[in-house]
Amino acid sequence: MPPDSGLTRQKLVLAFLVALFLLNMAFLWIGRGENVVGWELVGPAEGALNIYEDGLWEAIRKAWYSSRHYQYYSGVSSVLFSVLPGLFNVAWPWLLWGELLTLVLTATAIFLCALSIGANRAAVLAACVGSAALMSHSIRGVSISGLYPYALAIAIALRRAQAKSTIGHLALDLLLWALFFELCFHCYEAGRFACFVPLIAALSIPRMTWQRRILWSALSLAMAYLFFFSGGLSIDNGKLSTDVFATLATIPEALKHVWLALGPMARLDYPFVLIAAMLSLFSIKKFRAFWAIILLLQFATLVALAALGVLWGETGPELLRARRYSATAFILAMIVGYAWNHGLSDHRTLRKFVILFVAMGLAAVTTSSFKFYLEPSQMKSLPFTESSVDLHIDPQMNEDARRVATFADKQSSPIFVLYGYGDRAENTTDPNAFPERVLLHLGPRRFLERVVFISRATRCRYSCVPMTAPFSAYQLLANLGGDTFLFLPRAATPAWDPPLVTAQGALIPGTWLSELLTQYNAKPQDLGLSKFSVLHLESAAVNSLVTPFPAVGGPIFSSTDDRVRGRTWKRHSWDSVEGGSEWQIKDNEFHLVNTKDADQKLIRRVTIEPGQALKFEAEIKTRNVRGSRAGAFICIMDTYWDSHMVKGTTDWQPVQLIVANDTSESREIPFCLRLGHYGATVSGEAWFRNVTAYPVEIDKWQGFDTIHRLK
Repeated sequence: MPPDSGLTRQKLVLAFLVALFLLNMAFLWIGRGENVVGWELVGPAEGALNIYEDGLWEAIRKAWYSSRHYQYYSGVSSVLFSVLPGLFNVAWPWLLWGELLTLVLTATAIFLCALSIGANRAAVLAACVGSAALMSHSIRGVSISGLYPYALAIAIALRRAQAKSTIGHLALDLLLWALFFELCFHCYEAGRFACFVPLIAALSIPRMTWQRRILWSALSLAMAYLFFFSGGLSIDNGKLSTDVFATLATIPEALKHVWLALGPMARLDYPFVLIAAMLSLFSIKKFRAFWAIILLLQFATLVALAALGVLWGETGPELLRARRYSATAFILAMIVGYAWNHGLSDHRTLRKFVILFVAMGLAAVTTSSFKFYLEPSQMKSLPFTESSVDLHIDPQMNEDARRVATFADKQSSPIFVLYGYGDRAENTTDPNAFPERVLLHLGPRRFLERVVFISRATRCRYSCVPMTAPFSAYQLLANLGGDTFLFLPRAATPAWDPPLVTAQGALIPGTWLSELLTQYNAKPQDLGLSKFSVLHLESAAVNSLVTPFPAVGGPIFSSTDDRVRGRTWKRHSWDSVEGGSEWQIKDNEFHLVNTKDADQKLIRRVTIEPGQALKFEAEIKTRNVRGSRAGAFICIMDTYWDSHMVKGTTDWQPVQLIVANDTSESREIPFCLRLGHYGATVSGEAWFRNVTAYPVEIDKWQGFDTIHRLK
């Protein structure tokens, strides 16, 4: 046999595996199309919008801040999964940049880890392709990123464990673990369990100096404390330690569910690579204890998450969701690849069994990928990613988003979309991300020019896609004078109370929307949408424009009244740096300046009589208002009763706020002009003018804008 025949065979095997990987990716990618889970789109949309409006460095700063402050983890809380795909979207709008970049990042992390630890690349690739969960999640966005910290931690541990312990080498260790620590904030929360890898290495790897053992152990314990016990940086939106004793009681039940998920029921993945990795582990000669404990850590992580699921009342597949298995699948693939070069070569019989089980995994995954490709368009959850709780996919809604974006791109004036975050699975914990889909199809520039989403909820949800309050949208419509399109949802929309349209998308008479549209020559337009009906607003009788919330009395106060200028307004400010904010009154305008990040407000106490409704109005102009999720607005102090927030650099924009007193007593409320918010400081300048409040009639206009009620 020629001496290079072995090398040629290895190249052929590697080429075959690469081809098989590409074939499976093609089946999954083409079969899924644009039916991407909404959670995967909020990050790229936020990144694209921030880059376009505030610039690259401000977008990075916002993502970094969000990585430390969030309610539910999503791509918004990651530079990798917001700024990076957002940058590509600004340059070339495309819905799937996030998924493509996830695939590239995942392949890079696996390849570099295998290369750095001396694992056999062909064996690693075979084990990865043999994992359906790993293949599916590698094109599904942020959830697979939990393996990235593991890849970096394992590479650092095995490359640096037996290095010299000079000051320079230990300083390099410290720098690398600091990089790992930062990476954890920008990846899926389950990856933070990798903080135990340096401790495992310190306890299990021989011939490590005592200085390095102490340093790594201390760093590992410090990171574990910060991630899981300090509160502010913890997994699953709360201290992992909060329910320790209650969680311990659920471990027996959790063990049963993990066994069922990994074995007989195969809810997390096909079991073939797991079996191959367990067999491979016995053959490893070098660092076997390290790999065994790492694998044990993975199973302990699954048990801990399942125990929390039992504690929280979750059942069935939702108790242990497949996305939490991605890091485990990666560890199994690394064990197979590492053992191939560090032990399996001396165990031919064992190696044959490993090859057999990996081959069974390859066959099972390829079969499932092909079946997925052949599925009807209504069934598009990637294999081993299904969840009835928080990963809904609505192919009709997704197709509507594409058609709305295509239609809007061809118009010369903005289109208007009646919308609500409570509509069509668009709820707090499962965003369908319809606005984000439209934005990513169009790119931020065309989106801001061509689409107006009308919603009472104008605050940020996960991404800060602009939502326009009904009264502001009405003013835009009045200025256009018609010749635009209004998209109405074909559903009873819980976000609008009372309902505005029927389930078929027809206007309900007697609502504020039907009242306003009597001014237009509105004709139905068929655009082939499943979830929306469309009205073409051809013209408006400008002289007969209706005034929403008509006044029923004179103003209670006005900023043009000399009696209130500066004397009845009280200033309060929370400054990140002392002296970081200031204010002044000039030419009947209130001018707030935050030279540093601050939350500054001018407060005026206003009396509201029993049964009375007050409409607070102002016009706001801003310059370089930047911050995490706030801006310039009017509000009621000590509540979350806020108007639309004005950010960036803008000309005068009207805002309003309506408060009704449903009690039988007079109430005094603290009305504010504000620049910044609770826990969301901003910098920049804001001007407020024509600030006033007057009683209004509200009964006919229920739902046109949020009516904040004193109880």
